[in-house]
Amino acid sequence: MSFDLEVYGTHSLSANEMAEVIALMAGLVTEWDDERTVIVGVHEDSTQLRLTLDGPFAIDEDDLPGGWRKFLSGATALYEIHADVGDDGDVRSAFDFARALAARVEGRIIDPQNAEPPAQAPPSRGATPDEKQFLHLHWYCMRDSDTELAATYLRAAREFLPLAVPTRFGTHQPFQGRFPRDDDAAFGRMYADECASDRLWLTGKKPSIGGYIDSWASPEENWPVDLLVTFEFEGLVGAGAIEAVKEFFVEVARKIGSFSAYAELNDAAYATSASLRTLGEWSGLSDNPQWLTWYSEEYAALVHPYLAGGVARSFPEGFLHQWTGSPATAQQIETLLSRDPWAPIDFFPLRSSSSRRRLLRAAKTMPSSLRGRPRQVLSSHNESLLSEIEVSAGRYERGEIDLRGLHSAAGGRVDFFEDDHSGIHVAAQTLMSTLENLAFLGGNSGNREVALGHLREFIARFEL
Repeated sequence: MSFDLEVYGTHSLSANEMAEVIALMAGLVTEWDDERTVIVGVHEDSTQLRLTLDGPFAIDEDDLPGGWRKFLSGATALYEIHADVGDDGDVRSAFDFARALAARVEGRIIDPQNAEPPAQAPPSRGATPDEKQFLHLHWYCMRDSDTELAATYLRAAREFLPLAVPTRFGTHQPFQGRFPRDDDAAFGRMYADECASDRLWLTGKKPSIGGYIDSWASPEENWPVDLLVTFEFEGLVGAGAIEAVKEFFVEVARKIGSFSAYAELNDAAYATSASLRTLGEWSGLSDNPQWLTWYSEEYAALVHPYLAGGVARSFPEGFLHQWTGSPATAQQIETLLSRDPWAPIDFFPLRSSSSRRRLLRAAKTMPSSLRGRPRQVLSSHNESLLSEIEVSAGRYERGEIDLRGLHSAAGGRVDFFEDDHSGIHVAAQTLMSTLENLAFLGGNSGNREVALGHLREFIARFEL
């Protein structure tokens, strides 16, 4: 059996970024076609589930299907998913992936086989009584081969928030562990024995929708370990569990030695404003204010001056900050702040102008203990070539040369970049390939803005 799904979003992801979405789904692994353009997700434990992802395709209002334009207003990218499935579990996995992709690109799903256009446009992104919301608890700690993380998490959940105790757990689907069939020791053993390089995935009963505990070992020593669990917010409120959530959040942060953690309320089941770990190291804090945040003593010393408002509490292991008495979204918190963003931009990673999810450089301000390898300074030769490309970009932006002229002027310098271990020689080749394709397509306003975006990102990534 097969069916198609369409995701209309506001962000265009690269092939690698789409593969990251597949990697976030338990049991799905990525395959590529020969040209590394069309991506296929296959399930490790299903002989029939196969998700073929094509796109993104640039679209405008005229490309939106009839009857859906109000509902999909603002969409600029279309992703097409072809799902080959076997049983009902495969169907659920396909829709789970589509939901995760839609959350990543801030979009919506259409099932062309069954969907009917809505009678009116959906509510705005601000919080409304009818909007389904999710509370995400996310902790980060340094990687020190601590095989006790899972056991620590479970003890805290048993004591402070039983709703966070998983019903099923494992490294792949179908999940091998199950409570209450298994004892708590089995949970800790599975993590210690099988998660040196694999995540331990968790699922639970509502209001929990699951989460994961990251692997305890990695070749990247500066890549932190993280723990995530997500809840349907309405269910937490109904259970009267908000205060217990806060106590659980603090307990886990203290026991695992977390240097940064947050509790974020939003309307996305599978996404938060936290930075992806695409840089191989800690990249910095979120520029969106989050309801609860936890900082190590070293981090708190840097951040504390900018936490104007809310309630703060110090612990021997760190510092807790709470913007509002009850959980609130970033949009709600921002109305209470005197500055935007909530802290200086040096606390946040440098993001791509074309996609907030794409990171170009880690934050400049963070505890020294969290920094990865020192940033490689460009050789004087490469610094000179970068300056020449920057001059060409300025000429193009002022309209002195067209897209073909830009490619000719800047492209002539690419082959002269040397490998100084900064990565600029590889990035320059990628940049010029992009400019060559855009020059071939023509210099319309859309291509012009894309070219300028890539140039600005390249220069910003390697500027001193």
